[in-house]
Amino acid sequence: MTKRDVLSVALKTIGVICMLYAIFDISLGLSALSWRSRYREETGFYWLVATIVTATVLLLCMAYVLLKWGDAIANRLIQGDAQLPAVGTGEWEKPVFSLAMRILGAMSIVRTVPSLLTQLARTPYPRLLIRQNWGEVAAPAVILLIGIYLLFGARHLVEFLFREKSQTPA
Repeated sequence: MTKRDVLSVALKTIGVICMLYAIFDISLGLSALSWRSRYREETGFYWLVATIVTATVLLLCMAYVLLKWGDAIANRLIQGDAQLPAVGTGEWEKPVFSLAMRILGAMSIVRTVPSLLTQLARTPYPRLLIRQNWGEVAAPAVILLIGIYLLFGARHLVEFLFREKSQTPA
């Protein structure tokens, strides 16, 4: 089994998880509709529904992309047909850890994009300029950037964690 095969399966699995999150968001939207009957004049209700619908559509789009093109994405991210070394044969921890970071990166992106869009939709532009409101958008944005770094293999992190014993200070 190649690294690319494992990543492809993981991406398709994440696609299924996206579908599950979308189903959860649909149930959240239905709950919001029952809330509307009690608060008809609430203007925030429409923003809530818009963000739930946007997050659901985005999750379904990500699920479609990951399920349909998971193989192609894995081919672009991992070049060559490098086999995963068998456990107990040489240095297997480093490539497996690197692959796990790619999978974690994909999960971080899938979970953070809807959250970031929801926060941006809930926070009007002038309020974003107020320092106290930066955390509402900054935290998901930072997690998204970290997720992108991890998706591309987290080379610096992997090299740091698995540096040769001779290079470590005594």
